Amino acid sequence: LGPGETNPALRRLAFLIRLLEISPPLRDGVRAAVGGLLEATDCVSAIADTGVDHDRGFVGELVRRVVTRVLPAPREAHELGPLLVRLFPSEAVAARLRGLPEPWFQRLTEAIGPGERSRQWPALAEGADVALAVVATRIEAVVFSHRLSPLLADASPVRSPFFGLATRLAARERDTRADHGAIATLRRELASMETQMERSGVTISRVHALEWSARALDRIEALLALRDAEPAARVAAARALLAQLVDTQLESRGVRRLAADTLRLLARRIVEGHGRAGEHYIARTRPEYALMWRAAIGGGVLTVVTSALKLKIATFGLAPLPDGFLSGLNYAVSFLIMLSFHLALATKQPSMTAATLANIVGTVAGPRRLDLLADQVAATVRTQLAAALGNVLSVSAGALLLDLGFHALTGQSWITAEKAEHVLHSFHPLLSGTAFYAALTGVILWASGLIGGWFENWATAHRLGEAIAQHPLGERLGRARFRAWGEAFANNASAWGGSVALGFLLGFTPALSKFAGLPLDVRHVTLSSGMLTFAASALAGEHFEWWALAWAIAGIALIFVLNLSVSFLLALSLALRAQGVPMTEALRLARKLLGRFLRSPWSFIGPPPAGASGTD
Repeated sequence: LGPGETNPALRRLAFLIRLLEISPPLRDGVRAAVGGLLEATDCVSAIADTGVDHDRGFVGELVRRVVTRVLPAPREAHELGPLLVRLFPSEAVAARLRGLPEPWFQRLTEAIGPGERSRQWPALAEGADVALAVVATRIEAVVFSHRLSPLLADASPVRSPFFGLATRLAARERDTRADHGAIATLRRELASMETQMERSGVTISRVHALEWSARALDRIEALLALRDAEPAARVAAARALLAQLVDTQLESRGVRRLAADTLRLLARRIVEGHGRAGEHYIARTRPEYALMWRAAIGGGVLTVVTSALKLKIATFGLAPLPDGFLSGLNYAVSFLIMLSFHLALATKQPSMTAATLANIVGTVAGPRRLDLLADQVAATVRTQLAAALGNVLSVSAGALLLDLGFHALTGQSWITAEKAEHVLHSFHPLLSGTAFYAALTGVILWASGLIGGWFENWATAHRLGEAIAQHPLGERLGRARFRAWGEAFANNASAWGGSVALGFLLGFTPALSKFAGLPLDVRHVTLSSGMLTFAASALAGEHFEWWALAWAIAGIALIFVLNLSVSFLLALSLALRAQGVPMTEALRLARKLLGRFLRSPWSFIGPPPAGASGTD
């Protein structure tokens, strides 16, 4: 070591190596102890199982890691694998191994390892060959299992590069170049299978099996490098294998890493589905902007009926469960009707438009990306504002007309004065929980979009559209009709699933909060605007509290901001994380957007320019 070396761990190791080199009796004793340990233990399991243990699936692996955290596994007297856990218990210790200079690792192995003619080395080499065959056999079984075999590029397993892998690697006539070329081919096949999975539907079991297969290929490559290394490079290859064993055994104990790796592709699949749907909710041209206004006005008119039914359901005095079910059914049916007639509800859009922005990040590179993102954000904001204003104005006007018409026919308002008083004061931005409830509703809006994306992915993975098209009833009712139904289901699974989820989440949240004893409620800007209008119309008269109405209108504005911002930011955060976008990129985008808004605020508020094009 040089005189300037300050790493105490490295200085201690250098002292130990030097001590062994100058003290033959001590060196011989250490070598005998290490040789006895290697002779008494089995290395096959350590090499074949560490980090690439049997493919248990996501749930089984998660349970194992949690149990291991709480109750460590007992020591095995004849297994070499558990020794790695005790020798390298943390990432800091593993980092020392990776940072150890190669000459020092060479001297350490010479100082503590059995002699060159020791019988332990042939046993270790034989164990490594057996471990290679074990890992190769396991990866064949996983790739040709029912989870991954549909993803193979060739329908015939015999033509897959994985077929006969263990046999080829165990052949006596070994071709080093052919072996390493085969590994590269296998990696390309795994990449192709991952791409096919993203198209045909992501499941947790498939993601976990592909991740396991990739780790198994890393282990095979390290074992081949050790087996085929020249004598001068054998120590370096052994060190690389040891470092991989240590790293994978540390990773195999992390619960957070398992969840993150497993859910990454699932989140990206959901985000990509949302991104395709979100394209329909961004107006880039004036005709599209006008169409969004018409769709929003139609959605607001339909919400008049939804709000009126919600207020009537509340007067029934039902128990929480039936009250939540009827309210959720009311919302869900309303949202499905909106989809059928191509109407718009503003607060359902942010999660989809956020996913569209993240897809741009994932597909566009270079300096053009930030400019394109800024244009997309500006178009998104003005579209959301138009949709929200169209919803609020039309639902308010529609609710007022409905209440006046009902009063003209019956002499009564749609709701009683007592109920109207409660509704009016419940939207106060300061004296009620409106702000918290609006933020909670933003989370619900985001969650419903996530559920919709998951449902689309689940339906695609299980080929429900094809199942509908091939249903036996098609022979009686018409095969063409069932094919059309199957295609419609496949194209609208995300929207339908998200709409039903949003409806029942909005309906059941207040009901379930009563069971839990929590004072929770929801505040949806369009529905709240309709209910506020019904309340104001019922209380209109000589002694009407105009100040209460003013505060309630301020509360509606707060609901609008929180509904859209919370759902949009949550969806954008998930989408950027799924695309692997670093935080620095998001901060650069925020700075560019702020500068864009200060220079041209109208581009975020008003309609698109007259000559704007709808193409990217």
